[in-house]
Amino acid sequence: MERCDMTTQSVLHAVQRFLVNVVILVLVSVLMVVVAELIIRWRLAIPSDYLKKIVQIDTSLVPAKRLRPGLDTKFRGAYREFQFQVTTDTNGFRVTAPKEMNARLKPEIVILGDSQTFGVGVDDENTYASALSGLIGRPVLNTGCSGYNNYEELALARSIISYLKPECLVLAFFAGNDPYENYRETSSVTSEVFSENTGSMSAKIKNWLSKKSAIYNLLIRLRRYGWINDLFLRTGLVQDTPPAELEIFTNPPSEHAQVFWEATRKPILDLAGLCRAHDIEFMVLFIPDRYQVEDSYWRQWVQKYRLDASLYDLDAPNKYMQDLCSKNGIKFLDVTPKLRTEQLSGISMYWKIDNHLSPEGHKVVAENMATVIGRRSVGEVTTVDAEQGH
Repeated sequence: MERCDMTTQSVLHAVQRFLVNVVILVLVSVLMVVVAELIIRWRLAIPSDYLKKIVQIDTSLVPAKRLRPGLDTKFRGAYREFQFQVTTDTNGFRVTAPKEMNARLKPEIVILGDSQTFGVGVDDENTYASALSGLIGRPVLNTGCSGYNNYEELALARSIISYLKPECLVLAFFAGNDPYENYRETSSVTSEVFSENTGSMSAKIKNWLSKKSAIYNLLIRLRRYGWINDLFLRTGLVQDTPPAELEIFTNPPSEHAQVFWEATRKPILDLAGLCRAHDIEFMVLFIPDRYQVEDSYWRQWVQKYRLDASLYDLDAPNKYMQDLCSKNGIKFLDVTPKLRTEQLSGISMYWKIDNHLSPEGHKVVAENMATVIGRRSVGEVTTVDAEQGH
């Protein structure tokens, strides 16, 4: 009996030691993860949060999403790839250089757009709006805001066009996500053809990690390496489902692509009608996604999501938009060919890590626009009332 008690005690002691070791191992592991998270976050500046400091929601404005007014700050991008100066006016529009002219005169050209137009990663004077103004000697207003879709750009145009009365309104259409974002804007009142399963627990966890975890952001970045991507796919850490934004490149066009384009036609045609009603010239500027310009980057996507490249036409959005504009008498400028030419010459048109236009890319866009819009001398005109933008 005594021997049995001793055996029982020995087992209990062993179990206790095992549990203590497990607890210590878990605590050490958690501590190591926390330390690694902090080091990666500090060293690589991920996840990047600069957009939260630049963009705000103000329900007194139309649209409610705007750049924060009165900014004069430097921001750092993810992986410390760039640091850029952002200055905004009292209406929440990014300041356009040359400041002496654009702050004093009413804009003759107003550009609508998203983050590509806003100019992620480039200083105020290096956005294509600033470069264009310098090239043609005419005041230009850059209303680009990260996250805008064409419906928000239409709403903004309606709110400012009557008092600004520019000579030309330019819609900078970004092929990378505008059609999909337009669909998302209207999906509550249209048939739900496309489902992302964004309500699933795994999707919510991944969305939270992408916004909060430096380690997760780094792991996703490492998917560009084939063997790491294959490992993640085999272990189920990631999926090979291609992003919805790629639907507009499918060949032949998928059902999803057709729905995205249906959601895109309306704001563009409404903008054209708005400009006609105010006797303003309207132009669509086509800005391609990076994988339409940089072949090596497209190969990364093919590998990352295990795509069948034969089922995609990277020029499909260009053809659709050109046809839409041609049939409706809208001036159309596609800067894709020039960006491709410069990229092939060895000049990077986009940032190496971030997928927005580089300073060189902005310069190419501005030069293309200048050949279409043209230069003329600018006379004295009435200054813009800062409060009218509200």
